[in-house]
Amino acid sequence: EMNAFTERYIAVARSLDSLPSDSLKQAAVDRFNATADSTMKAHLSDPLGRIIFIDKASECRSTSALEELLKTYPQFRTLKSITDLATSLHNAEATAPGKKFTDFTVSYNGTDQKLSDYAGKGKWLLVDFWASWCGPCRRAMPLLKELYGQYKDKGLEVLGVAVWDEPADSERAARQMQLPWPQIINAQKIPTDLYGIYGIPHLMLIAPDGTIATRGIEGDEMRKAIADAFTPAAPETATEQ
Repeated sequence: EMNAFTERYIAVARSLDSLPSDSLKQAAVDRFNATADSTMKAHLSDPLGRIIFIDKASECRSTSALEELLKTYPQFRTLKSITDLATSLHNAEATAPGKKFTDFTVSYNGTDQKLSDYAGKGKWLLVDFWASWCGPCRRAMPLLKELYGQYKDKGLEVLGVAVWDEPADSERAARQMQLPWPQIINAQKIPTDLYGIYGIPHLMLIAPDGTIATRGIEGDEMRKAIADAFTPAAPETATEQ
């Protein structure tokens, strides 16, 4: 049953590139999702149903969305992967833009480093959660260097936080890529659990007062966020009564 379901998934994935319009692609995805739902319902008491549910739950981006799904399938509420997901979503919401950053401490080579050593110090701080083995992380470094070079004299600081990685590999990669900003090494799961981060690279822009301005965006979106951060606000114009 699992093999048959996987084959259906692969067939749909391969067919998408050959479909001539977005509407046909969406229709194919909708048909597969309907098949996934019916397969899950037919296997609620065995591992196949649990696997499909976990995959479906992983698409939830809020605790309310996950809770709504669990109302229909309460038997999966106590699965460890689901309780871990609920914790991750809760932590992401607790550290959403507009909230103050949450501090953490990492010990490496007998030294403690904290996010608060860098954040909330009166300057804009761009935090990059990355790992040496992560291809997308490496491909994002030229953008970070570009932004750092463009705004460092205006007060932008960048901080690397190496997660899910061997410390020696993190240090070696930072040297190879000639990263000019400080690194918190050996963070492992500490900050990703705390901030509900489930994929890297993950960028977080923290305002001078320690408020999280934005997080989880890349490329042109981050360029615009930083440009806006360093664009003086237009003076208010008085109006006659």
